Amino acid sequence: MTPGSTRGFRRRRLGPLAVFLFLTPVLGAQNPALPVYGGGFAPGLELAASVVFMGEESRMGDGTALGATGTLAIGRLGVAASAARFDVAGNGGRFGAGVQAGVKVVGGDFSPLAVFALGGIGTIEDDDDASSTQFVPLGMGFTLTLPTPLLSIKPWLAPRLDMTRTSFQGESDWNSLFGLSAGVDLTLLSGFAFRAAYDYLKNYDPIVAFGAAMRF
Repeated sequence: MTPGSTRGFRRRRLGPLAVFLFLTPVLGAQNPALPVYGGGFAPGLELAASVVFMGEESRMGDGTALGATGTLAIGRLGVAASAARFDVAGNGGRFGAGVQAGVKVVGGDFSPLAVFALGGIGTIEDDDDASSTQFVPLGMGFTLTLPTPLLSIKPWLAPRLDMTRTSFQGESDWNSLFGLSAGVDLTLLSGFAFRAAYDYLKNYDPIVAFGAAMRF
């Protein structure tokens, strides 16, 4: 590879990453009531829904959540917006929202292996005590797509740094923890997919989600 072609290769690789780093503070992350999805994205529009089961000592508390997510991807860049209602024992129903941005940094259109840089911001408001919490996960997603005659099987793994900012009466505090999510997508030739995901956050019980998605 000549020096000129090497520079061109680096620009092609670093260009999308630079755009991602610019977008992350603006678009910000996954909904705090849902697992952080690290399965990447395919060009086009995708709509997904999921049900989440939260452990007794999970970050949101013991309960269940229903979430909806829309993802739009163009080339190597993707943006997802999500909303969720979760019911926690003793605390009634609450709502959370989030946005996630990502860029594919490794892998071509026909490569079974792919690596994504992921980041975003999610938020929950608590009207009872006028507090708010923002969640900012930053990490990577590693995917492996295994095609079969009827469907594709895509296991994925997504380690992250999970930062939390809690605001109350004009004061705020930051906390950072290690997080890890993993899952598998089963996608039919029609674009309809079944999903399962597991999300672990240090010092908390994990959460588990099952859902479905449709690509257009």
